[in-house]
Amino acid sequence: MRVNSVHRPADSLFADSSLLHALLTARQGHAAAGLPFVLVAVSPLVRRLLDLTDTARVFTMAPDLASALDLIREEISSRRG
Repeated sequence: MRVNSVHRPADSLFADSSLLHALLTARQGHAAAGLPFVLVAVSPLVRRLLDLTDTARVFTMAPDLASALDLIREEISSRRG
């Protein structure tokens, strides 16, 4: 099974508890599988949702895909020793 470790919520036009639930569920699934999960180019709308619900602190966020991939590589390297 292939699991994406990067999610780009920047294209979200609407952000409510359904999106938050989906993001938290995806993050939890990745954590359970030992995989990193990074939100890329988070829109102001999604960032506001994360801030209002005090969940921004549980996500790793990156401004762009290249930065997200760097974060993932660093996390994987640090796990290896």
